[in-house]
Amino acid sequence: MAPALVEVGIPVISAHLFVFYFGLLSMVTPPVALASFAAANIAGAGAWSTSIAAMRLAWPAYVVPFLFLFAPSLILEGSPMQVTWALGSAIMGIYMVTAGIVGYMGRMVGAWFRFLLIIGGFLLLIPTDLFSGGFYTDIVGLAVFGFCVICSAFIRTKTIDIPRI
Repeated sequence: MAPALVEVGIPVISAHLFVFYFGLLSMVTPPVALASFAAANIAGAGAWSTSIAAMRLAWPAYVVPFLFLFAPSLILEGSPMQVTWALGSAIMGIYMVTAGIVGYMGRMVGAWFRFLLIIGGFLLLIPTDLFSGGFYTDIVGLAVFGFCVICSAFIRTKTIDIPRI
């Protein structure tokens, strides 16, 4: 698969990291999911429910390989400023989307808040090199994050028990 990506114009290191990451995903993704099935056996939980929960938490592993293809600065190709900005926005975007998927950002959050976190996170994950307005999507994503942090300080939520898997 890597030679085909290189022929299309993808840098060699990006193509190989793309293939390598998707090879690692077999440990989490059903039906193989050896790591999830082993963890479920140790915890005494259901194998499929553990695997689905692992996929929810491992979603960045499905996105990061595509970021390698479209944002070479994530694999340290580019100026130090480009690399720093790409790494910072990717980390912040992954944090926001994960908080939206899980529904927890220091406290339990509601559906509209989760929606904002997911949208803002995906705006941060759009590589700035992808198109000319990529920088502005990062600015909007950071503004959404700031709004969410400020709002979370004022939102009152009732305490609930988080179910065990």
